[in-house]
Amino acid sequence: PRAVGVSKQDIREQIWDHMESQNLADFPRPVHHRIPNFKGSYLACQNIKDLDVFARTQEVKVDPDKPLEGVRLLALQSNKTLLVPTPRLRTGLFNKITPPPGATKDILRKCATSQGVRNYSVPIGLDSRVLVDLVVVGSVAVSEKGWRIGKGEG
Repeated sequence: PRAVGVSKQDIREQIWDHMESQNLADFPRPVHHRIPNFKGSYLACQNIKDLDVFARTQEVKVDPDKPLEGVRLLALQSNKTLLVPTPRLRTGLFNKITPPPGATKDILRKCATSQGVRNYSVPIGLDSRVLVDLVVVGSVAVSEKGWRIGKGEG
C-alpha cells in the first residue's frame, strides 16, 4: 500500500507552478517536466569552484540541463575533462567535450552550451571505460534529508 502524503510528483508540480507564477525562471520555458533554469543559476554554479572536491577532480560529469551551463564552463576553464551524458543514450554513454586548441573564453562558453555539446564533443561508447571523479546533476527539488527529486523520468 502507498503511504499517505505528498508524492514526489506533487512536489515537482508545486515547484514548477510556483516558478512560472512568480516568474522565477529563465529560458527554456515553460519549466514543467524539466530541470528548471532558475534566475541566478549561473551565479549559483560559481559556488562549485569553492569546493575542495572540485579542485581535486580531473574528470567531471555534468548533466546537459541549461541551469548547469555555468558548471560545465568552469570545468572547461579549469582544464578538466568534461563529460556530458548522451540524452537517452542515443549515441553512447557520454559526450566528451573537446574544445579546439587555444580556445578563447567565448569558444569555451559555446562548448558549455547544448550547441557546444553537439559541435565540440566526441561520443564515448557504452563499452568504454571512464573514471569519473565528480558527478553534477540538477534537480527540481531536494528533500529535507537531501534526496534528489529530479524531473520524474528516472
